[in-house]
Amino acid sequence: MKELRRLIMDERENRYQLALKKGYSAAWDLQWGQAVGYYKQALDEKPGDPKALNNLALALFEMQEYSESLRNYLLVAKKTPQDPIPLEKIAILYDKLDKPEVGSKIATKAAEIYLKSGEIDKAIENWVHATTMNPENINAQTHLAILYERLGYTSRA
Repeated sequence: MKELRRLIMDERENRYQLALKKGYSAAWDLQWGQAVGYYKQALDEKPGDPKALNNLALALFEMQEYSESLRNYLLVAKKTPQDPIPLEKIAILYDKLDKPEVGSKIATKAAEIYLKSGEIDKAIENWVHATTMNPENINAQTHLAILYERLGYTSRA
């Protein structure tokens, strides 16, 4: 029984890896519709897998299926809370979906994660994006000013 279970798991893993590989190839060729299909196949084998969800979200983004892309990036962000990249994408998508205030808050969260990991340039990039989407985001404005001051960019602060 254990042997059968292992064989089934191995077969599922093989189908998952093959679907991802085909998805990467289709994406490389800018065949986004095909890539979406392959990433969905990968998710059939490993439901909720962050890697497949992330790639699916990107392919949907490239197809300008923004609402569906957002739905998938939100799932990725929930599964990988310390990864700021899905949050960056979510912020962009909210902005594209005419919800810049929400996008600004999400970009601020991404910036905070980047700062904690020492990626100052990415933190600044996200706080700038947050303030561009919503100039009234005092949290982002304050963090950006403090960071600029600490870096010696007093004119920017």
